[in-house]
Amino acid sequence: MIKRYRPLIILLFVALFPFWSQAQEIRLKTQKKIGSKISLTLYAEGDLSLSGVKETPTSSDSPQEYTLEQQEIVISGDLRRVKVSNSELTEISLQGCKMLEELDCSQNLLTTLNLAEASSLKKLFCYANNLTHLDLSACPLLEHLKCTNNQISVLKVGHLTKLKELTCSQNKISQLDLSKMKQLETLKCYRNQLASLDLSACTALEKLWCSENSLETLDLSHNDKLRVLWCYNNKLSTITTKELPNLLWLHCENNQLRSLDCSHMPKLDKLAVHSNAIKGEEMSALINSLPQKVGIKTSFLVIDTHNSQEKNICTANQVALASAKGWNVLDYCGGVNDHQGKKYNGSTTATSDLCSDREVNVLWTLEGILLYPIEKGAVVKVYNLSGGIVAEAIASHDAPLLLQLVTPSEGTLVVTLDGKLLRKITKGNRL
Repeated sequence: MIKRYRPLIILLFVALFPFWSQAQEIRLKTQKKIGSKISLTLYAEGDLSLSGVKETPTSSDSPQEYTLEQQEIVISGDLRRVKVSNSELTEISLQGCKMLEELDCSQNLLTTLNLAEASSLKKLFCYANNLTHLDLSACPLLEHLKCTNNQISVLKVGHLTKLKELTCSQNKISQLDLSKMKQLETLKCYRNQLASLDLSACTALEKLWCSENSLETLDLSHNDKLRVLWCYNNKLSTITTKELPNLLWLHCENNQLRSLDCSHMPKLDKLAVHSNAIKGEEMSALINSLPQKVGIKTSFLVIDTHNSQEKNICTANQVALASAKGWNVLDYCGGVNDHQGKKYNGSTTATSDLCSDREVNVLWTLEGILLYPIEKGAVVKVYNLSGGIVAEAIASHDAPLLLQLVTPSEGTLVVTLDGKLLRKITKGNRL
């Protein structure tokens, strides 16, 4: 039976094939004047046609300039990648674009974007438009999404399980469902209206920018791959962490923090914590938790003396302790020096818990550093001004303690007792 009708089946297939393989079509409307240039990047498999411009189209991953003959352009072909950014587009229509994988229509004047016929999209850049709504329900394969700087209030991304990069900053978003984003590596959601952010499923997350929202807590206990964290200008009173072995940068300034523990951040070398409420023992605890750094450029923005609401206090003794650990202690100073700050010598505010109040004599002798009297169990560490530890010991009994320097040292050394600054000492001087 099948053999009998095989010729008819073949004829039917040939007749219908043009409809099944109908070329994809994209229509663009622009406010650019006729005769002006427009830059298009078009990559298609097979033939490519283009109407509304003077030149013959070129299939390429590089941008090509075309001269407008009309303010409406029609692109036809088996399109895979299209870039038409910064072109004063007011409208873009996608028809039958089932094979389109990448679309960049950023920096235009779009108010709507219909993606219902773009089910193969893996990369979508539509940032810097006037979009108020973005329906991604037909795009389950998306891996990279950039929709920054629009007017979007609701962004449904819960079904995008393949997403690796989500950049949705500078919108009006109040909620984000990230519960299925196990592959997400980069999240930029700053300058929105988020009151909470659940990152527990985002175990691959490496970079997080969630600044300028209304977050009160931030739980990072499931995000041990984080390398960069910017969470400034929120309402954070706590940052919950577990192990962040790869974290390099932490910017948590302008919040409501009273304490911060960095003891599980061994690679940290840039910390901005100014404009919070950390002082006294909590400031000392923060400094003691900082990783020891030697020969690495560090930045510890601890205070902003130009901020009248600043509640942090970091004394000269605490600055010395941080410096002894290899940290460059800085005053943000209202953003001076391209937001890098300037050297900070510390507050003169007197508080009993800012440094050790024990009456211990310290002397730099030919044999080493001598301390007396000293209590059993006391932990003594001696640093050079580069942050290197040159001597350390735990007193085994109540008696004078002599620490031999592991490396020859000159100049000034910093002596700490049980994690608090005890003395600065210069060779040959008793302080």
